[in-house]
Amino acid sequence: MKKIVFLILCISLTGCQATGEFLSETDRVLAEISEAVSEKDIITGIRTLNLSDRRLAHQRGIQAVGEIINQARAEGIKIFRNGEAPYERSLRIYRRVIAVSHYADTKNLRLEVIDDPNFNAITPGGGHIIIFKGLLDQANDDELAYVIGHELAHGAAGHLGESGAHLIVKTVIDGWAEEGYRPSFNNVQEQEADRVGILYSALAGFDPYASASVWQKRATNDPSEYSFFRTHPENRERATANYQIANIVNQYYTAGRQNPKAKDLLLCNDLFCNRDEETLEVGMGGGLLATFEVVTNFITKDEAAEAELSQQKGRIAVAQTTPNIEWAAGWDVYKGTIQRHGQVAGLNFGIADGRGEFYYIFNDTVEKGIMRYYGENQYGYWFDWHDDYGSGALVLEEYTDGSLRGEIFLDDGTDPGELLGEFTGYK
Repeated sequence: MKKIVFLILCISLTGCQATGEFLSETDRVLAEISEAVSEKDIITGIRTLNLSDRRLAHQRGIQAVGEIINQARAEGIKIFRNGEAPYERSLRIYRRVIAVSHYADTKNLRLEVIDDPNFNAITPGGGHIIIFKGLLDQANDDELAYVIGHELAHGAAGHLGESGAHLIVKTVIDGWAEEGYRPSFNNVQEQEADRVGILYSALAGFDPYASASVWQKRATNDPSEYSFFRTHPENRERATANYQIANIVNQYYTAGRQNPKAKDLLLCNDLFCNRDEETLEVGMGGGLLATFEVVTNFITKDEAAEAELSQQKGRIAVAQTTPNIEWAAGWDVYKGTIQRHGQVAGLNFGIADGRGEFYYIFNDTVEKGIMRYYGENQYGYWFDWHDDYGSGALVLEEYTDGSLRGEIFLDDGTDPGELLGEFTGYK
């Protein structure tokens, strides 16, 4: 990464010291290179690494859909057609979302609906979508609109072409792509597609909060969800993030009605503004500017992927340090995390009849703590606790997802004591 920035600076300085003709030719070369390896993101207007332009993505998408449908037919899977309820419902919602998306003026878009029980929809890019009946059976119209918007956003952002180009450059620069980097980069793209897809659905007159409810329904309260590198956000986490996005775009939503300012809002809204402005001419600094924009965008997305990778590593480490405990009947058992000894560790705890036990790993040893309920107030249920290293207070609150979350304090003579951090558990 630093090598690319250094190269640009060297070319820039060399050009400034040389003749105008040399500078002009250098700038043209840079423009040609940038054009070959990048594309303007139609959502943000920023030039980003991408090995496939929109026309090619559209053609490849049609071809890919055809191959998938042919394979489905060969396996005896039904393809729904005009006049059949699953297709008609999908088409109605798809058309409404398309009309307020970056594909509003695109011709020859392909929608297919297949009789597959999986809760899924996929896109090969270019605005084409395949919807599985399992999704139709489990999602209401507002939720389906969000999923369609999400898939369209992948195509509009050019994620398929961007991913390939980005990972090639990452490997060239660093010599290898660290384990977990690829799914982390994909995870960042999924989060971007969610933001744009929620906007699409709101502009089309579908409830943006459905982007949260669709994942709340599928939350599992399973700490093992974090025990591996994830290409997509965990469902509960995703529901929370989408709810926050819905809070932002709800101002653009009117139930059942397309926003009359949709076209303008696609250019600039409270999530993003398109920065596609007048640039310098090629030969007059335009090539250098384009190259610098590509490099800057690469660095920004690389940093986002690295941050996601770091976060996922932390969660995996916690999941791997959650002790397995054999609980007797009668205990309400939870798994989650505890902040103890200056670090976050996996937590396994149970509560029964006003008493509790919790277990975590410290210095490769399973440590046991004892809890005793003694009261409640506006902050939650209060427990005394102690383990081999100290004692203090613990407050827990019940959440609608069935979890218990709160804070753990160490007795230091104050009330409630020194805050150690969070104490969280899911059934």
